[in-house]
This record gives sequence, C-alpha cells and structure tokens, in this order.
Amino acid sequence: MIKDAIAHLGTQCLSEESDTAMSDVQDLVDHVRPTTRKALCLITCIHRKAQMQDEHGKLKEDGVFIFVEPLKQEDMDYYEMSKQHFLNCINTVDDDDEACVVGGRFNDCIIIGGKKKDDLKSIIDFDMPTTRAKMCLITCIHEKFGIQDANGKLMKDQTMAFLDILKDDPPYHKLARDHFVHCIETVSDDDEKCTIGANLMQCIVLGGTEKGVF
Repeated sequence: MIKDAIAHLGTQCLSEESDTAMSDVQDLVDHVRPTTRKALCLITCIHRKAQMQDEHGKLKEDGVFIFVEPLKQEDMDYYEMSKQHFLNCINTVDDDDEACVVGGRFNDCIIIGGKKKDDLKSIIDFDMPTTRAKMCLITCIHEKFGIQDANGKLMKDQTMAFLDILKDDPPYHKLARDHFVHCIETVSDDDEKCTIGANLMQCIVLGGTEKGVF
C-alpha cells in the first residue's frame, strides 16, 4: 500500500523535477537510499504531495495521518505501527535545512529506522561470502546502509547512526554498537572494496554470534 502510494506520487513528481525518470521513482519504491541531488529532491516532492513536508521543507505531522489512513482498511496493527514510526521521524528529524536535504533525512529515518533487530540480522546473517558475486553483494548492502562508502572505506559515524534503530532496547543497542565499533576499527579497509565488505561481515557475524549480538 505504501509502495503503491510512493509510485503514484512519484509519477506526479516526474513533471516537476527535472532530469528524473520513472526508473528514479522505482528506485525509491524499492527503498534505494537517495544520495544524489536529483533523488533527494524527488523524494522531497513525494513528501510534499503526501503533505508530510511543506513548500519550505518543514515536516508536517498532520500529513502522516492522511498518508497512512488507507492502511486502516488493510491491517489495523500495521496502520498503528506505521503511524507511530512516521510520527517518530517527524518529531526527531532535524528540518532546519534546505528542503531536499530534509527530505533525504526524513526518508532515511522512515526506511532505515523502520528496520528491527530481526531485519538487521537478516541483512548480515547468511553464509560467509566466498564467491566474488557474494562478496560484492554484501558490500553493496553495506553501502546502502552507510557502513561502507563507494570506495569500500568503513564509515564509523554512519554505522553508529544506522544502529540507532536499536535505541528502544538500550542494553542490546550498546552491545551491538560496541561490537560494530570493534569490527570497524580492526578490519583493514586498505584492500579491494568487496574483500573489505566480506571481511567486515565475517567479523560482525562470527564475533557477534559469540558475544550474543545475534
């Protein structure tokens, strides 16, 4: 339902945002994190259409109720969960910046912050990558969540921000943060990016299992 709404509003925004195409809308529907100026302004346009940002980029609580209202007919529990999550992002994201920057922050909160512990585990808890394809797949996932940059370098601050999704469970949040910091600081990122990604995953998963992170 939410993905359908994003696709519908994104199509409307195509005529307003220069240099955008339907593929850009599809990226947002597929939860590809917007990083370019074009993508940031496209998601901001969608937020405006949904009445969750005003023309100056300020976040609007009233728009959340309108946007998630259709979910009531599908699944009341999902409606309540979505409403609370969107409202939390409205109330915590800093909107004292340029509109498209705010739109990107709000989108990050909605998409990344919506992940729960089980989602985090599913991202990294699979067989150790041994083929080139699997090594680059896990590296791509790390990039999407800001754990590695485009050159493969490990991003400590962004990783800590990503782990803030676990703040509702302080002891587990600290355990996960301490372990991820250990891996970020001990895994060498002076190698080819996919090798770095695989080595980081090995540290996170194997060590995390021993420490009770997973």
